[in-house]
Amino acid sequence: MKAKIAILGGAFIALLVVAGVLINIAFFGGDGIAKKNPHPGEIYIGANLELSGNYRAFGLDVKAGMKYAIDSINREGGIDGKKIHVEYIDNKNDSTNSREILEDFAKERYDVMIGPNSTASLLALREKAEELKLPVITPLNSYDYLAMEDNVKYPYMHQINLPNYVQIEKLAKYAFDQLALTKIVVFYDPNNPDSKNQFDRFKEDYPGDLVEGIEFNTKLTDYAEDVKKLAGMDYDGIFVAGAAASAGLMIKELRDGDVSAPILTNDKCNSESIFIIAGEKNIDNVYMTSGFNPLDKDEEQWTITYKTKTGQTVNDFSYYGYQSVMRIFDAYKSMKNNGSSDFNAELAKMGNYSNSEDVFLTHYVAGRVDNVVELP
Repeated sequence: MKAKIAILGGAFIALLVVAGVLINIAFFGGDGIAKKNPHPGEIYIGANLELSGNYRAFGLDVKAGMKYAIDSINREGGIDGKKIHVEYIDNKNDSTNSREILEDFAKERYDVMIGPNSTASLLALREKAEELKLPVITPLNSYDYLAMEDNVKYPYMHQINLPNYVQIEKLAKYAFDQLALTKIVVFYDPNNPDSKNQFDRFKEDYPGDLVEGIEFNTKLTDYAEDVKKLAGMDYDGIFVAGAAASAGLMIKELRDGDVSAPILTNDKCNSESIFIIAGEKNIDNVYMTSGFNPLDKDEEQWTITYKTKTGQTVNDFSYYGYQSVMRIFDAYKSMKNNGSSDFNAELAKMGNYSNSEDVFLTHYVAGRVDNVVELP
């Protein structure tokens, strides 16, 4: 009898183990992360943003745009009755922090993450995002190879901003054809993926003579010695390849160093942040591209309402933050209309923020808008 009890007891224990494994797979997916939605009545958005350091101003712009969109949606009852819950976390513009924040959001079963914006941070976390199947929307990043690089696809990575190849192709040709800049020097960081990407695109698309590619370190804050390398060069324009913070600092160094040639840079138009970094007086004879036209009459009422409610003027970065949330709104609506349960797939169908390739070039003189043109 004791032997039978022992056998039965062993079988019971084995059954419990098997049941535990099945429960783990059913409810935790085998990885200890609960798959059952713990917040079915809400949509959880995690914001992984640069809210301190050199990129603080840009992260705060994105946050302001996001908050305006979320408050507006929640006031109207949410998305199909579901209110949006958002948590903002400062990644301190650090790649390791950004990846750990993504992992924390995944463990808490967040539905989607907005940010980061840094190319280095995005490259550090994209494989983990695929593994955890957490959709990532980056408002500002324009790196050409974020969603596919070396024939490897990353379908959980989504960009709101226009990619570099769209902006720079049009900018390079316009500089040559319309601005008559035939000899351009490019400042770039070969160790920064986005800066190198911009340099390669400009070199490929510019019809004139690329006089020189001057290397600088985007991690530093003093570029005076790099600017001195222009001495003795025969050039009529400068293209600065880099993110907003490093480009703003380079513009400051160039103007402080009495370099008066036209300066071109992509993807930074209409943000007060870059004026603070460069100094308003130094944004003089500077051309910046953008996918957002601040003078567009179709956007006028929206920008007026935004300024009334927030006390701030809409700029590129707050606009992209706003559009990141609206992309989520549209994806959920599309899920309902199509009878789909695949949020990430619907998100991918949205394209870039305007689903167009319109590029606008703003010319600044003495820190003020001189004119805005749509690039052909």
